[in-house]
Order: sequence, then structure tokens, then C-alpha cells
Amino acid sequence: MIAMPFRFLVLLLVLLGAATTQAVEVTGLFEASVPVANQGATERARATTEGFRQVLVKASGQRSVLANPAVQSELSRAASLLGSYRYETLRGESGVSGTRLRLSFDAASVLGVLNRAGAPVWSANRPLVYLWTFREATSPAVFALGSPQVDVLLDAAGQRGLPVSVPSPGEAPVAAGAIPPPAVVDAATRLGARVVVAAAVGVQPGGKVRALGVMRMDGKDERIEALAADEAAALAELVGQAADTLGGRFGAVARKDQVVAVNLKIDGVRDLAGWAGIERWIASQPLVKDAVLVSLDKQGTEFALVLAGEPERLLQALQADARFSRVSAPVQDGAVTRISAALAGPAEP
Repeated sequence: MIAMPFRFLVLLLVLLGAATTQAVEVTGLFEASVPVANQGATERARATTEGFRQVLVKASGQRSVLANPAVQSELSRAASLLGSYRYETLRGESGVSGTRLRLSFDAASVLGVLNRAGAPVWSANRPLVYLWTFREATSPAVFALGSPQVDVLLDAAGQRGLPVSVPSPGEAPVAAGAIPPPAVVDAATRLGARVVVAAAVGVQPGGKVRALGVMRMDGKDERIEALAADEAAALAELVGQAADTLGGRFGAVARKDQVVAVNLKIDGVRDLAGWAGIERWIASQPLVKDAVLVSLDKQGTEFALVLAGEPERLLQALQADARFSRVSAPVQDGAVTRISAALAGPAEP
């Protein structure tokens, strides 16, 4: 299934070695998971607003987006932009350990909020990051897959829409010398990671924990440091700073003529080839400046688009192409315009 939860995607990248690509198309950018105390309406409203904040940060790439006054003014609309939600009960070794609310927001609406606010948007194609962290001690140990520290790193990466890979169990002990060590850079390169975040974690005078290291991308190093009350918080902040830096580098602010958000749904997609044909068609349209796959199932294929022009121009392009039939007129739904169509037959390349 294409729209897999992001945490699953992160684990899949780790287990499969992240293949040999330097960019990963991230799914789940418009989903969030928030702990809740109960299933009452008041608690659900609070969690919905918090989930909306998470999604805005994930889609923008930067936490600073929440300080944007225009974005702040949209937070009260979180419930109206919610596509679906469900409760999940977490179970630990000792039994039930809590409840979370999983939320899925309308992708085109989220993009519309960010674009109208003049905030950056980070596309779903993001560089793979190799996270190599270790604890400073007499016998330093690398945090590897399966450790509590890596669980924290993966959770933090999932919340930021950051595709990552981490060391496997049995990673060689840390050797004195440069950070990141050449062997770590080589390992990241083999995994297809464009970015390496390497940091030492240790307790400072006064009891706080510091994660200190570098983020290397394209051969250039940038100092990265996180100071927090405990190890988990320091590791999560380390990921947060890396995501902020990358989001600032790769995110883009739409021009005033790129603020039109359109939700495009196409029915009749019977196989992967049909979906690939639609994706190629969208990519070939100069009108479309950004596109995010929202869903792919028996009910149809749905994309959230950002257009450099009016939706009517997209409607005309659909009507002019013989592969599409039953093209609907644009329907305004709040800040989002919705267009639907169906495949007349197998989509051609």
C-alpha cells in the first residue's frame, strides 16, 4: 500500500538498507499521532489542534512555521481540515500502556494554509539521513537498531517526515578521531544517504545531557548541538535541529501565483501502470508546481496539487486528454478546489 504510516516507512528503510538512492519520497506527511487521556470531545479537540501543528511542521520542514501569524490564525480551523481520525490502544509487556489519536488531514488544505501564509513547503522528496550517535564513556557504544535510543531517534524522525537509516546491531566500537569517522561516511554512502548526522551524547556538569556533533552534507560539515534534561530529549532535539536545517535548505516559499490548492481525484485506476501513467501526466503539466500523493486504493487515486494558475486551466488540460473521462467542474470546498475525473482506459506513458 502506498500511503503507509511513516514510522513503518522509517523501519523499512532501516531494514532494507535504504537501497541506493539519495532521496526518498516520504508518505504520511499529513498524518499525526497524539497521546490522549480519554476519548471525550474536549480531549479530541485538543489533540486535533496538536496534530495539526505537527503536520504543519512536517510539511513545512521547520518548527519556526508555527510562529508565523498567518499560520497561527489557522490553528483554530484544525477540525475543519481533518479528513479522518481513529483511536489506537498501545499495549506494552505489562498490558495497556495508553491511547493515541491518529489523525489524517486534507493534504491540499494543509498546503493551502502554508502557501497563503507565505510559509515554506518541503516537498515529499527528501534526502536520506544516516543517524550515527554514541554515548561518551570509558568504553563508548554506538546506538544501534533495537536500542531505546534509536527508538527515540526513529520516533523523532517520523514526526518530522525525515527519512533515516541507523547503524545495525553489532556496530564496531567508536574509535578516537574525527566525527564522523571515515568508516561511518563510507557506510552512509553505501546506504545511499546524502546526509550524515554524527554526534556524541554525554552528561554535562549540572546533570543536563548534551548531544554534540556535525551534520555533513555534500562534503560540508555544520556543527549541531542539543542540550536537554535527559538523553531521550537530547536525541529528539538533535533530530529536530537536523530537520530544521534541511527544511530550511530545501523548503521553498510559493510565489503569489502559486497559492491555489487543488485536490484531484481520478477513478478507474486498476493497476500500478495506470497510476504511474497518471503520475507522469501530472509531472508533465507546467501548471503543477507541487504534487503529493494522498491515497491510492479501489476508490481512486487522489493527489494534492499546488498550481501556478487557476484550476480551470487544469480542468481544460484534463478535458483535452483522451485518457480521461467524466471530468467534473471545479468545486470549491473552503480554501481547496476539488476536481474529479476517471480514466477512460489504460493510461499511456
